[in-house]
Amino acid sequence: MSAKTQPPQFRDDHRLLDVKEAADLLGMKPATLYQWAYERRIPAVKIFGRSLRFKRSTILKLIADSERPAASRHKRPENEIHQDQTDHES
Repeated sequence: MSAKTQPPQFRDDHRLLDVKEAADLLGMKPATLYQWAYERRIPAVKIFGRSLRFKRSTILKLIADSERPAASRHKRPENEIHQDQTDHES
């Protein structure tokens, strides 16, 4: 399958981003991303042993995997509510 016959989403997700593009997408400074790549905290592609690139799909996965659910109001479990009701009835 050539690049022209691949679905647009596939082509876009596998596009290589330079450090500035990847850092912008993550909302961080390029220096932080360079450090992460140096520490191998994030996969990177080295072009000709010099320029760093990052797969867009890798950056998007990092964002998705880092997402935390919204905090919900503290609710008492149903069994505690029922226990209180039976305690008051006794």
